[in-house]
Amino acid sequence: MGAPTGYAYVVITEAQQAQWVHNHYLDWKHTFRSFTGPQIWMELGDSGTNVADKWQNLGLLHRDRRAKPAYSAFQTVMRNGV
Repeated sequence: MGAPTGYAYVVITEAQQAQWVHNHYLDWKHTFRSFTGPQIWMELGDSGTNVADKWQNLGLLHRDRRAKPAYSAFQTVMRNGV
């Protein structure tokens, strides 16, 4: 799964991505886990630098490996047993 950031028409802000990561994994843990497979984040790092292309901006890290806020949110939910 993924939640793209950037400037394409179907993206969210980095802050929204962090909230989405947090909410999605908690929802999965409490509601969907019993009947779904594992949840796997699509990309650790952005695959490109074109912020207008949603497919290049699915990472929890920027292309240069700087962490987005979602990286911290991901670490938090993983540490808490999701």
